[in-house]
Amino acid sequence: MPDLRYLSVHEALLTRFPELAAPCQRLFDDWDNYGGEPPGQYIVFSDTYGTLLEIALSLPSETTGRNELLSRACDFGEQMLRSRSDAVRSLAIDALAETLDGHPDGPSAAARYGGPELKAWFAGYSSSALERPSCDEIIDLWGVRASIAPMLPETPLTEIPGISHPQAHSALGSLPEARAQHDGAVLLAGFGTTRLYLASRAIEVECDEATLEQAARDLADAVGGEDPSGGPSARYCRIPYGERVWNMDRGSARHTRLDDAMWIADRFESLRGSLVDLLAGRQERITAIGSDSSPS
Repeated sequence: MPDLRYLSVHEALLTRFPELAAPCQRLFDDWDNYGGEPPGQYIVFSDTYGTLLEIALSLPSETTGRNELLSRACDFGEQMLRSRSDAVRSLAIDALAETLDGHPDGPSAAARYGGPELKAWFAGYSSSALERPSCDEIIDLWGVRASIAPMLPETPLTEIPGISHPQAHSALGSLPEARAQHDGAVLLAGFGTTRLYLASRAIEVECDEATLEQAARDLADAVGGEDPSGGPSARYCRIPYGERVWNMDRGSARHTRLDDAMWIADRFESLRGSLVDLLAGRQERITAIGSDSSPS
């Protein structure tokens, strides 16, 4: 087997894991920093291979396909750890060894699926006293969950750990486009989709885009602070039913799931009736925005 080289190690990853080709391509397509230079290997591996590992580790141990997925990932990582290249070995420590070591099920996975190099790293650097909290916020920016779903044939996509939405590659250009998709959604938000105010199935929206844009600005003004300067607007995208959505919180529940029902940020609950009427096309502007809708 040829030795791995740092500048092309992502190509070897895709040979071993063709399932990651689409997520990698989305990452490369979205990368526009540093004068056209591609993303570095640490970013590529963290957002694809590392995400795959976190997802697999977080699945129940009896999940069909989980063990095979972890075995394949550890086999490839072992090849990286055996490389003559210091840079490749350092990348493997970051992407494989330290990812496993930070997860509650990681040490047992390393013991079961790891090769000599990985086990030697754990013997020298890992500690049983290390606190390894469970993480319910695996961020999947590029669609790793959906790409590896066929490898987990008995697990519905909604039960695969991680948060994948909203994603740049699932964005749509207009309300009519969103309404034409069975899973089309409308989001009112600021700072891209980071400050989420409202989410609805597009098919339920009868008002026009200008009304939605104004509503986003009005909601941002009600929040105050930096939100009005965060480009509040309407966003259109595809979000499969039952998928978790980043910052779509309900009370203490983080990143909850979008089904048929319209979601409104808790701070705007007093405006629910007005927002329902606005989306239904029965009024042009949110009414009764006042101190009740301001953040506490």
